[in-house]
Amino acid sequence: MNTRLAIPFAVAAFVALVGSASGDYIMGEFRGCLTTATHVVDANVTAITKERHARLEVLRHIKGTNAPTLITGTALSCTHEPPGAFGMQAGKRYIIMLRDARLFEETTFFEITKREDGSFGCRLSDFHQKWLGVSNAWVKLDEMTTMMTPQKQK
Repeated sequence: MNTRLAIPFAVAAFVALVGSASGDYIMGEFRGCLTTATHVVDANVTAITKERHARLEVLRHIKGTNAPTLITGTALSCTHEPPGAFGMQAGKRYIIMLRDARLFEETTFFEITKREDGSFGCRLSDFHQKWLGVSNAWVKLDEMTTMMTPQKQK
């Protein structure tokens, strides 16, 4: 092989290998993620263990049944860290997407808060607004539940 061609080829191969070895990934489209999640629950986090696992009191199953009450890690993640590493806190209520006994992805838990007017809902980041396809940073709990409910096949 000509040396002039071999050097650019080697550089391109190196760049491709380094790029694929990095931990970056792109989270899938929301409906696809919802389809592959095993459970979606409305739950109180009763404790974060010393291992940063989350103990849940499941209030309602939005998708699936018999959801685990201990979340031990993260399914789609470069680090597979437990939920306590990503900011999940004891004493708070969340809508949580799970894959078995793990968070579906690092960002697939949504804190449920109560507004001064008594309404419940979730505050969404810009990323989550785009991912869920909504324009508001505040989504009422019933709307969030509807979004998280798998669509029936026609």
